Amino acid sequence: MDKKVILQAKDVSVQFKVRDQILTAIQNISLDLYKGEVLALVGESGSGKSVFTRTFTGMLESNGRVFKGEVIYNGKVLTDIKTNDEWVNIRGKEIATIFQDPMTLNPIVTIGKQITEVVIKHQRKTASKAKEVAIDLMSQVGISDAQNRFDDYPFQYSGGMRQRIVIAIALACRPKILICDEPTTALDVTIQAQILALIKELQHKYCFTTIFITHDLGVVASIADKVAVMYAGQIIEYGEVEEIFYDPKHPYTWSLLSSLPQLGRKEAELFSIPGTPPSLFKEIKGDAFAPRNPYAMAIDFEKEPPAFAVSKTHWAKTWLLDSRAPSLEKPKAIQNIHKKLQMYGGKT
Repeated sequence: MDKKVILQAKDVSVQFKVRDQILTAIQNISLDLYKGEVLALVGESGSGKSVFTRTFTGMLESNGRVFKGEVIYNGKVLTDIKTNDEWVNIRGKEIATIFQDPMTLNPIVTIGKQITEVVIKHQRKTASKAKEVAIDLMSQVGISDAQNRFDDYPFQYSGGMRQRIVIAIALACRPKILICDEPTTALDVTIQAQILALIKELQHKYCFTTIFITHDLGVVASIADKVAVMYAGQIIEYGEVEEIFYDPKHPYTWSLLSSLPQLGRKEAELFSIPGTPPSLFKEIKGDAFAPRNPYAMAIDFEKEPPAFAVSKTHWAKTWLLDSRAPSLEKPKAIQNIHKKLQMYGGKT
C-alpha cells in the first residue's frame, strides 16, 4: 500500500450555533488519511462522525463552522475555502460522498440522466459517450440489464438497487477519496452484505481511498484497514483493524465490541452501554466517557487523558494506559474475541 498521506486533519474543532447556544460537535481532532486505505469512523449516533467528514467537502450546515484547526488535501488547505465556486473543484471531483439514504436520488429524473449529468460534468464526455459510461457503471455496480434499465425512474428500483445507483453516481465523479456515510443502514442484512462486498471490490479496482462511517463494528471487520473510534466529538482510540478488534484499550471500545450481536448468547441479554453521551453544549471535564464507564477512576472525572501510544499504529485516550493505573482484564464478553468471531463467521 502506498503510505502517502492524502488528507490531514490538524487539531480540527467544529461549532454550531443552536438557539443562541454554542454546541461544540468536534473537539481537537487530528488524523492522517493514507492513500489507498479504508478508514472506518465508528461510534454511536451523535459522536461527530458525519460532521467531521463534512469539513472535507464544505458541507457543514449554515450554522456550523470550523473554528479551529485545518484540513489539508494534497497540499491544499480546505478549511481556507470560503465559496461554493471554490468547492466545486473538490466536492465530487476529488472527494465524493455516498449517503445512507438512497432517496437522495431525484424522483422525477431518470436514473440514466442522473448518472450521465455527472459523467458529462466531471469526465468531460459527450452525451452519447456519457451514456455508454453510465451503462457500464450501472453494470459494474450490479444492475442487471443496465441498457434497458437506463431510462427507468428511481421508484422502479428497490432500496438496494437505488443504493447501487448512488454508488455509481459517486464513481462517475472519479474521486480520489470516497466517503461512505452509513451506506447500508437502511438496508436488510442480505443487501447490506452485497453493498459492502461491492464497495470493497470497487475500491480495489479503482484504488480510491475510502472513509467508511458506521456505528456497526461488525461492518468494520469486513472492510476496514484502520479504525478511528469516536465519542463526544473526539477520536478516543485509533489503530489497525486487528488492533482495535483483538487488543482494544479504551473502555468505550470495549463496550462497542461487547455490543456485537455475534457475541450474544441465547441465555443472556445482549449488552448495551448504560447512560447517554454528554451534552455538547457544555464544557466536558475529564474523560467524556467517565459517567458511563464502570472502570472509571477519580482522575477520569477531573482531567482529560492524553493519547497513549500502544504501538506505532495504535493509540488510545484513556487513563487506564497510564503506568500508575491498576491492571484490568477486558470484559468477559470480548475475551478471546478472535475465536468467538471465527465461530460466528466474523473477522479471522
